[in-house]
Amino acid sequence: MLSYLWDAGGDIATKDGDAWVGQLDSPSSVKGLTFFKQVFDEANGAPADSDDANDYIAFCNGEVGMMPAPGWKPGQIINEKDGCPDMEANIGVFALPGSTAGTTAPVFLGGSNIAIPAKSEHQDLALDLVKIMVSAGYQEKMAAAGLIPAIKSELASVTGSDAAVAQAKAAENSRFVPTSEKWAGVEAANVLPDMLVKIAQGTSIEEAAKAADSAIESTLNS
Repeated sequence: MLSYLWDAGGDIATKDGDAWVGQLDSPSSVKGLTFFKQVFDEANGAPADSDDANDYIAFCNGEVGMMPAPGWKPGQIINEKDGCPDMEANIGVFALPGSTAGTTAPVFLGGSNIAIPAKSEHQDLALDLVKIMVSAGYQEKMAAAGLIPAIKSELASVTGSDAAVAQAKAAENSRFVPTSEKWAGVEAANVLPDMLVKIAQGTSIEEAAKAADSAIESTLNS
């Protein structure tokens, strides 16, 4: 959803002075959400109240032909326990195209956080380790191992599987959620997923987006 939202010029929330202002009900965001709804209605066969926890099983059962997913999804699909290893040779991957020819859509790029605990007994050593982890040399090793580096300039160095290369290509045009220390509260309240469920189940996009904006502003500005 975020890719469609950002590709249309929309956003989740922006800063206006010291206050966060929800942008999900802006014309550009509504345009992106409308396209998301179109994809959901015309290219998705799952129930509106289902989740994607076992989408790889649906893929193995021949119920899904294509799906947006992170770079590690092929590994989940071909796992020997409940996947379909025999499908490995038939799986293709590509970065999500943008609405302008020859571009990729903006994608959410997030992951683990690196931090030093306030009560750490060895903060100097911990800081040295963090410096090593974010250094160009260390990030080069991540890229060589097929992992997504934290340094954008190293994305072109990613090697390995087709999925890793496609994920690196997508990451070249990546964005993040509002940079507020209170964003975790928005995540915990499932504001964005709940908005999408409402839209999928028939609530108007404008109404669902305005309610989500209110919830986001309440949390980020509290």
